[in-house]
Amino acid sequence: MGASASASRRGLANSLFKPDREYKILVLGCMGSGKSTLCRHLVRIARGIPPILPYYQHTLQNNVLELYKAIAELADRMGIGVELYEAMTGLQQLIASPLYNEILNRNRRPELPPNHAFFVANAERILRRDYMPTESDLLYMYAMTVGLDQQTVRMHSAIFELYELPGHHVFRRKWTSFLNYTTTVIFCVDLSELCMGAFYSGHLKDKTLSIFKDLLNNELLRKSSFILLFNKKDLFDEWSPGYNFEQLAPQMRSGQEALSFYRNLFLHLSPVKKIYNHVVSLIKSTNLGGTVVDSLTTIIRSNKENVQPL
Repeated sequence: MGASASASRRGLANSLFKPDREYKILVLGCMGSGKSTLCRHLVRIARGIPPILPYYQHTLQNNVLELYKAIAELADRMGIGVELYEAMTGLQQLIASPLYNEILNRNRRPELPPNHAFFVANAERILRRDYMPTESDLLYMYAMTVGLDQQTVRMHSAIFELYELPGHHVFRRKWTSFLNYTTTVIFCVDLSELCMGAFYSGHLKDKTLSIFKDLLNNELLRKSSFILLFNKKDLFDEWSPGYNFEQLAPQMRSGQEALSFYRNLFLHLSPVKKIYNHVVSLIKSTNLGGTVVDSLTTIIRSNKENVQPL
């Protein structure tokens, strides 16, 4: 019994690492970089059918609750007397109060959950009892990836096994177990980090670049292609004016210069292997098929004769 159960577990593990389809895509990146949003885009493009919207209702409503909890905690840390705004007697009062705007007045880049502006603007609608999510709402939704998320998608004549792995540092230690037989790695980079102090002197310093470098140097990905997705361009454009990018490199005068410099740091890591790269805002993307999907198609065409046998 014990040996049989152990063999079954090994068989299940092997099935996760070695897909039964021809092409395997790994979607990787740090927490909050846009991996889940990208996967929702790709699945929607590939299948051509809308998602089951009621399934996401509670996640979106929880995003609103988490946001206003974070607003109250941040206001307390900033020394803003929330009682002055009559905001804490209920969630509706907090939504209607000027507390959020007061936080933004004091800090243009507050430490709040992803897409906080969207949830503030749509909180009343999302919290209604009869609320039904829209496909647009799903692009703003945030739920931390826990465990392996795998889906099968068809693009043109190719079938892909699409794997999204969590970006939390605890799970990143396990990424190596999933790298075998990978055709393409899509690595998401959060551009808004360039406008955060922690990127230069805190927990974000050299973090994303170092993770990507380790992937490039991993022997299991020697034959794999890479797509770099520099995400959250919209947020970067909002935060970058007036930001001191000389912390990134001397005489860095503008956000565009900083973006180009940061992008080249990634591209120069691999002078031999071709890296496809795109600067996007996934929550506002109207032409993802003209970027990521086209890159995937090119990769498959150029490497079709060299796909690792399964």
